[in-house]
Amino acid sequence: FKVLDAPALQDDFYLNVVDWSSQNVLAVGLGTCVYLWSACTSKVTKLCDLSPNDNVTSVSWTCLGQHLAVGTSQGEVQL
Repeated sequence: FKVLDAPALQDDFYLNVVDWSSQNVLAVGLGTCVYLWSACTSKVTKLCDLSPNDNVTSVSWTCLGQHLAVGTSQGEVQL
């Protein structure tokens, strides 16, 4: 088994900051950053870092798992 070390994971019922893709990649929004973890290789990649006055509020993979939508506290959706 694996343990997810996510020190800045927000505990808020209305946020959706974790999503698993059909390509076996886990996306996690932590504060201003989005990280990807590959279950196949166990490799962690920092996908993006938002501005200091913004936070990740949601992440969602497309059905094929090739594109990720990132919602922010500024009301934007980034693909």
